Amino acid sequence: MESTIPALYLIIGSVLSLVVGYVVASTMSKRAAQAKEQVAGDKAKIIIKEAESS
Repeated sequence: MESTIPALYLIIGSVLSLVVGYVVASTMSKRAAQAKEQVAGDKAKIIIKEAESS
């Protein structure tokens, strides 16, 4: 029975690491996408202003 306890801790730790890694990666991906969207929106505004002033 003693040999199964460390294996159980290993499995639980692995699953928790995967979940935490997924959450962190997902959050970072969403933030990167939002930043790109903001930059694209700012560029679009500049292009529209330049087109209107010509």
